Amino acid sequence: MTLPLINKKSQAAVEYLQNYGFAILIVLILGVALWKIGVFNIAPKANVAVGFKTIKVLEPSIRYKGTAGLLSQYEAVTNNLNFTIVNTGGNYIHDLTLIVGGDCNYSITSAGTTLCSGTSFEKTILGPSETTSVGHICCYSYSRGDPFWVEINITYSERIGGRKVQKSEHGIIKGFVE
Repeated sequence: MTLPLINKKSQAAVEYLQNYGFAILIVLILGVALWKIGVFNIAPKANVAVGFKTIKVLEPSIRYKGTAGLLSQYEAVTNNLNFTIVNTGGNYIHDLTLIVGGDCNYSITSAGTTLCSGTSFEKTILGPSETTSVGHICCYSYSRGDPFWVEINITYSERIGGRKVQKSEHGIIKGFVE
């Protein structure tokens, strides 16, 4: 016995919906999940540092204005980049040097040579998991809420097998002026 033509058409329509409906549903669920975790957001909601490996940059910020009573001395200065670096490697690092580009152009060495007065490392030798503050890096004139983008090259040396080995890291700090 053969089925009427109308039953064959409805069966084809149901099969079509089953095959392609699930694929469309999965794409929609994936799109909503990516949207919720912020993949489609162009601007970061917080200041971030990306690209660093052995030396990590923590808490990067450029403060528009500060109050000396509430903030440390270098944070109270307008339009200065401040952050902390941490040695996540297994060896001591020496001879730290930073070269900063993008919205803040200048360099700082462990000897204290800078193009911006008052800038220096808190510590110049870092053991594993040790941190040092880097502050008072002069940047261009900003207003609160302005986006910034700073490129940082960090060079340092490690003693490996009795030899001093030069290494470098490159990363970007981006965010908005607080």
